[in-house]
Amino acid sequence: MTALNERPGRTPRLQTPPVCLDQAEPPVSNPSAPQRVHKVGYTVNEWCHAAGLGRSKLYEMIADGTVQSVTVGRRRIITTTPADFLAALAGGAGA
Repeated sequence: MTALNERPGRTPRLQTPPVCLDQAEPPVSNPSAPQRVHKVGYTVNEWCHAAGLGRSKLYEMIADGTVQSVTVGRRRIITTTPADFLAALAGGAGA
């Protein structure tokens, strides 16, 4: 019996470990290489994943003004960064 990844007619997938972009090595200075862009807007799923919260809670916080967002067409872009939100939450808990 063959392994699942080695079935006939299927190309084996490369097994690579995930890479965290925050811990990646800084790029070598190359003027022709594209520069990394600082993210200022997040999709609902990106923000929820980064903050560790669910979609329902995020929409509640948008409704009460805790988290700022804009709507472009049918897409909602969250403008409050998860880091700023969590820092404000941590700062408010001690007071």
